[in-house]
Parts: sequence; structure tokens; C-alpha cells
Amino acid sequence: MKKIIIILPLLIIVIAIGFLIAKKDQSYSATDVLENADFNVENPTITIHTVDTEKEDIYTQIEIPEETQKRLIQAFQKAKFD
Repeated sequence: MKKIIIILPLLIIVIAIGFLIAKKDQSYSATDVLENADFNVENPTITIHTVDTEKEDIYTQIEIPEETQKRLIQAFQKAKFD
């Protein structure tokens, strides 16, 4: 009985540490996080909208210059999210 009392908490601690280590190393790519992200298309673009619930048309598209879009796309291609 004493062996079980000693072994059970040690086993729980080992399992908990293993779970924390596995969880800590988990990261996601941009395609995992962003909905419908496809970086392999011929001319990738980014569309960003603002949301203003006080207006009749609550979504307003924000114009982004092509150079800025290219930089954002390159940054997101390489991004990793925890």
C-alpha cells in the first residue's frame, strides 16, 4: 500500500511534466491561423476591413499599397504563432 502511495504521485508528476513540455513546443503557421490563406497563388493580395457598428454598412475596406501587401504577405509566410 505504501508503494502505491509513493508511486502514484510520482507518476502523476511525470505525466504532467510530459504534457507541459509537449504543449510548450506547439506552434502554428499562418495557414493554420488565418482563414482561407493561400500563399501559393499567382498574385497574392490582402484585404483588410474595419468594423464600425454605428454605420449602416459596418464593413469598410482599407486600401493597402501593393508594396505593403507584399511585405505583409512575406512576413505572414514565415510567421509562427504560439
